[in-house]
Amino acid sequence: MGHVGASIARVHFTTPAKDTLYGFERDHEGIYVRRRFTFSPRHLLDHDLPNVAMWLDTPTIGDPSHQSASLSFVYLALASPLGARLVAEGVRLRKIGADYPLCTRAHLRNIARDLPHATRFALRLGYERFLRPGPRIPGVFVPSATNVYRLYYHGEHLPHHASHIAPARERDALGVARVRTHLRFEGDDLEGAVRAHEHLDRFLRRRRVGRLEYLYADLHQGFREQLLDGYHQAGTTRMSSRPEDGVLDARLAVHGFEDLFVASSSAFATSGQANSTFTIVALAIRLADHLHGTLRAGVQTAAVRSSAIV
Repeated sequence: MGHVGASIARVHFTTPAKDTLYGFERDHEGIYVRRRFTFSPRHLLDHDLPNVAMWLDTPTIGDPSHQSASLSFVYLALASPLGARLVAEGVRLRKIGADYPLCTRAHLRNIARDLPHATRFALRLGYERFLRPGPRIPGVFVPSATNVYRLYYHGEHLPHHASHIAPARERDALGVARVRTHLRFEGDDLEGAVRAHEHLDRFLRRRRVGRLEYLYADLHQGFREQLLDGYHQAGTTRMSSRPEDGVLDARLAVHGFEDLFVASSSAFATSGQANSTFTIVALAIRLADHLHGTLRAGVQTAAVRSSAIV
């Protein structure tokens, strides 16, 4: 499993543009954070929705019609030979937009129209992204004067038998078969994502603070054109109550074994909507506590037996 990630809508806010919290902020420890739209756990359960987060996004930077000097600068940087060194390749391709042809002249015109701003932006981004001591800004965002933003969806990917890993013919330096990933997104993944958008749209309209504008006539197809998210693979040794349904039990032990454990995102029953590292750490700490308690109990039992023998 990965994540269901795509942008199929724009959000139009009717609130004052200056009040929209659109970009990255820093918390009291200087860590960059980003606000997201999420549903309460109760709402998700009551309406059978996937775990989901949505957030405001920049326009497609590959389309020069945005007329933003800042975004055109980012586009030219990512589309250049240096682009692969700036961000992960999957992220780079999604950001520049494969559907848009290389329009260097149009982007250069955007920059030339507001060269002082583009220069300040480039210097500030370079410092905050590559030179700033401590936490560095994770991305780029620009405000919308019209208070209209692309909405990015990041949701739970459900387990399916069609999604799997398998050994490939190619072998590594040790002669072990490499692994090929087969990542599939099925109808229930897309249907849940579409319904989540509908719930958010009703929420905004009911409170008279905004609405969604869909970018595709066929929303399922809109998702399928963008589903490239395989950055946080999970679920290949899923936890399950029965051995027939998974690999690990609730203690992260392999079914049928008392001394073989797996602490990894591969243990996830579903991918959830968030990046996986925090949950992996939580599982690892829980497993460490379990192993510590088990080993301590074993040492105490051995000591009791030893004293009994003496």
